[in-house]
Amino acid sequence: MDNERLQKIKRVNEVSSCFCLAKWLQVTIDLQNGQTHSCHHPGRHTIPLAELETNPSALHNTNFKKEQRKKMLEGTRPEECDYCWNIEDLGENDVSDRMIKSLDYWAFDKLEKVKDAPWDENIVPTYLEVMFENTCNLGCMYCSAQVSSKLNNELKQFGSYSWEVPHHGMEYIEYPAQEDNPYIKAFWKWLPDIIDELKVLRVTGGEPLLSKNLYLLLDYLDANPNKKLRFAVNSNLSLPSERFKKFALKIRQLLDQEKIEAFELYVSIDTFEEQAEYIRSGLSFEKFSKNMKIVHDILPEVHITIMCTFNVLSIPKFGEFIDLVAEWKRVHKSLMLDISYLNHPRYLSPNIITEDFHNLVRSYVEKIGTTPGFFDYEVDKMRRLYHYILSKDNEIDERRKFAIFIEEYDRRHGRNFSEIFPTMDRFYKECKLIAVRHKP
Repeated sequence: MDNERLQKIKRVNEVSSCFCLAKWLQVTIDLQNGQTHSCHHPGRHTIPLAELETNPSALHNTNFKKEQRKKMLEGTRPEECDYCWNIEDLGENDVSDRMIKSLDYWAFDKLEKVKDAPWDENIVPTYLEVMFENTCNLGCMYCSAQVSSKLNNELKQFGSYSWEVPHHGMEYIEYPAQEDNPYIKAFWKWLPDIIDELKVLRVTGGEPLLSKNLYLLLDYLDANPNKKLRFAVNSNLSLPSERFKKFALKIRQLLDQEKIEAFELYVSIDTFEEQAEYIRSGLSFEKFSKNMKIVHDILPEVHITIMCTFNVLSIPKFGEFIDLVAEWKRVHKSLMLDISYLNHPRYLSPNIITEDFHNLVRSYVEKIGTTPGFFDYEVDKMRRLYHYILSKDNEIDERRKFAIFIEEYDRRHGRNFSEIFPTMDRFYKECKLIAVRHKP
């Protein structure tokens, strides 16, 4: 690290050893379910309607979140932030997202203001991520019905998964009409109060491009420009190309008319071809690739981040995926691969893998490090993932749950794990043996 970055890290840690500016300045709001969290790692918590009635900013500034801020200021680690504590406990050479976020452009210049403010003050975020609804064309295996309408419909058809895999053990959710949603009403009331302070406004889902609210927001930005705003959208890119092209042209218009400073696209995919399609049910790798070309053609200057939720099934073909990302980088110079390890559900986490796969993961660290076009940030993310995989053992119970989950997942989706993941067949059989021998 250069000296300037080291000095910034020092200033953050001088507040406390667990201080994170994202707890104040970043927020993800699930308006459909009335839930919120700061950054995407901690679990979501419910926004109390009683707090929202008198304070629309309770979409971000809940009493619960303020208590977590107080803990950070006092030097106590909030339990909900275990994603970063897991990384920090590996050693000084592995930088957690706590520091990555705190040093980002939307956060660090607010450090003095945040640390000097009363812990229970209502803070205007600079990074707002909003989910209007769970409408989605994919049913990713590690996702939940609250985020994916396709998964919700799967639960309606097949019922809940076994109690032994509780992440998917939820029931079908019957949602009221959006017109009656108090959280969506509060959002549109709150937005004019914060739009000028926002540095990043990001829309997630579900699949945002299937939501009418995304296009209402585009109209709002057209009528209320913020020339300092970086507008961003998450997408699975598994949409008809004509639909995606219309969206891209609307973004082109906002950029050309200088209604926003920049646009960023965050796309989700976890590995290569049919194995990626298995993990993210409904994904079309072909459509994904075609829509990437549309971005290259219409929005060549925009920053693209590939959000890879690296899970145990990402491992076999990740080398081919790195090669593909390298090809995209040659066309789109600002493309970034952002690798995060899957923490929940634990039975799909990459560190349940057996030791015979460790050298394969290590080869990916070397591959990214020696392939032209990859940045130090990307290499560091792959390296810390490898260290995380090595840090865990005694994953017997999670392997048992993995076997139970995969068998049921194949039944529901008409798939055959061993055919799609032939190099993991031995691992899968070992997990099934564990499931037989270690029944609770």
